[in-house]
Amino acid sequence: MRWPESREVMFGSATWLPAVAAMAAGLAWRDCVLLAGAGLLAVFAFRQGMQRHAPWQGWRAALRCITAGMAMMLAALGLVLNVVGGVVGWWPPGRAHTGGAGWLLLAIAALLVLFRLERLQGDGQWRAGATASFAAATAWVAADHGLPFAACVFAAGAALWLVWEGWRLSHDLATGLMNADGRR
Repeated sequence: MRWPESREVMFGSATWLPAVAAMAAGLAWRDCVLLAGAGLLAVFAFRQGMQRHAPWQGWRAALRCITAGMAMMLAALGLVLNVVGGVVGWWPPGRAHTGGAGWLLLAIAALLVLFRLERLQGDGQWRAGATASFAAATAWVAADHGLPFAACVFAAGAALWLVWEGWRLSHDLATGLMNADGRR
């Protein structure tokens, strides 16, 4: 295998790593910022996978978009339940993240930068990723400095965006792909 091909395989297989790491840490620490970030990173990984394996047959791409859209909406529901449970007091939000999770957030941001520098494209994902990273860091710092519901506001905003993006993928984009393929 030549170097460019092995590099593509390495970056392609590691695209989901930040989302999985953020979700595992968010579940372990009961941190809604990390859980919301995991959802946003999963959307990023899905888009990267779709671009990396293009061109697709229209019906296959539509099926993947429907599946991913439904998963996004279910993830948003889980995130909302987590936020509501923390606000209502069903379970206390974790506070173990003050030491190590800052480093985890920096590592995830570094991986995002690495992936985006590897394949710069003018699709607006870079700005969306930078904005989401800045909002997550701001919510995290605000929560550590006496505003505990800042993390909940960020998580609720991420859940809203996941629902919107999931609906857009599973309804609008999938319909367009099926129409383009002539299967509808």
